[in-house]
Amino acid sequence: ITGVGLEPLRGSIIIEQIDLSLVAYHESPVLDPAPPISWVYVLPILDSIISQAGYELKLLEFPKHWHDSSDPIQFLDRYLHMWSNRFELTCLSTGCNELVNEVELCCKCMNYYCDYCVTDDDERMIADCIKCEKRYCYECVAIKDCRCCHQSYCSGHCDVSFHECCEGCGKICSECDTEERRCHRCKDRWCDDCGGDVSQKCSFCNLCFCNCCDTNFKYCENDSCLWNFCGDCLSNSKGCIKCNKCEKVWCDECADNYCGDGLHFPNGHPKIGNCDGCDCNVCFHCNDHWSDCGRCNGIYCVQCWGDDLRLSDGCYRCQKPFQFSGVPMALQNFNVCEDCLECGF
Repeated sequence: ITGVGLEPLRGSIIIEQIDLSLVAYHESPVLDPAPPISWVYVLPILDSIISQAGYELKLLEFPKHWHDSSDPIQFLDRYLHMWSNRFELTCLSTGCNELVNEVELCCKCMNYYCDYCVTDDDERMIADCIKCEKRYCYECVAIKDCRCCHQSYCSGHCDVSFHECCEGCGKICSECDTEERRCHRCKDRWCDDCGGDVSQKCSFCNLCFCNCCDTNFKYCENDSCLWNFCGDCLSNSKGCIKCNKCEKVWCDECADNYCGDGLHFPNGHPKIGNCDGCDCNVCFHCNDHWSDCGRCNGIYCVQCWGDDLRLSDGCYRCQKPFQFSGVPMALQNFNVCEDCLECGF
């Protein structure tokens, strides 16, 4: 196909539509390799049509690869200028008298609507699909706008489907239906405008949840840290550590680097620690003090130290009962017998 076969149309005054895109409805206009149709043969025929008095050509579509050539573009400029002088079409929407131009005609039925009119469902009466690059009216094809990418697509065609935003503000195209806009649990979707109000993303597992499905999100207590954690990561201590009493949370990095010395304050007390006696996590603010075993360097919460260790009658390290009476208070507090206490401690 080179365009020579269009010769019978030369000088026609009755033809209303010529589609040279060489693709069907809802197909990509990009053809690889580019078709051999040549504007060298076609443009003189088209010129002969629009130069006739009373011609009826209202809709003209070129192959995609012609849009990069100067001669077809110059012809389109001439055609659109003559079109605006030849036709005075007003929007077919009831009560609208807005003038329309050539690019506001539906490529299927050739009905014409302005860009401002919408249907009762607040859908545009005519719009371009970003994928097939054709313009359709609402009676021929439902063109829907995506709330995220703000592009228009043929709904149900062009391999694009739509989902409603959970807030009911609009639709989300399948191109934008990513995990960051979808609840991992209930699969509700949200647009970018609503996402910050109805959802949160876990900094550790990178999963998103709507506020209805996970109300247990917590942020790191370090004010300068933006990490937050979903309920699953909190319950499994993934990437974070949580105080079992006040339920405050620190991410691993903030906990490890609080003062440059592991989990500890400069005075030796941990900001948050794991008790070697009961395996609980308790932060410094919820404990009157932590106790360290002088022999094994174990860390014990107040309850374990007071109830199980300090008041016991034996050495926690070697499990042997104390063999002397009047154990010094210092040794009782460490719960380490004289044999286990290293010299110089």
